[in-house]
Amino acid sequence: MKLTTLSMLLLFCSFAWAKDTKPVQVIAAHAVTREDAGVKSQLDAVFIGAGRPRTTVDSFNLDTKIDGENVFLACDVPTGCPAPAPGKYEGEIVRGKYVRFTYELPVTHKKTRLWYHIAGTLKDEKETH
Repeated sequence: MKLTTLSMLLLFCSFAWAKDTKPVQVIAAHAVTREDAGVKSQLDAVFIGAGRPRTTVDSFNLDTKIDGENVFLACDVPTGCPAPAPGKYEGEIVRGKYVRFTYELPVTHKKTRLWYHIAGTLKDEKETH
């Protein structure tokens, strides 16, 4: 029984993704305002209908450098993402499409862990001239 349990545990562990951590340097954050897509907003749409008051969410997309490549990260959270301060962080690349990293918010020093979608690459100024 113990051998079966151990072999099942090893089998399930082999299916897990290996964590691909890379240094992420946040260069700039860009404010984006969009309509709230959170649970409360969706419930208001169902119960109140089309005439409901619309709420907007301030979110931030990021210009980053990952492994020397300039990458644009878009916030994928329906309720918005706060902006991390420019600096270096450890990011986890998940399925090649998402970056997840943890950072502290200023003043409150609350640790925030959010997902950002890899939306594209940015061109260097040297390449455009």
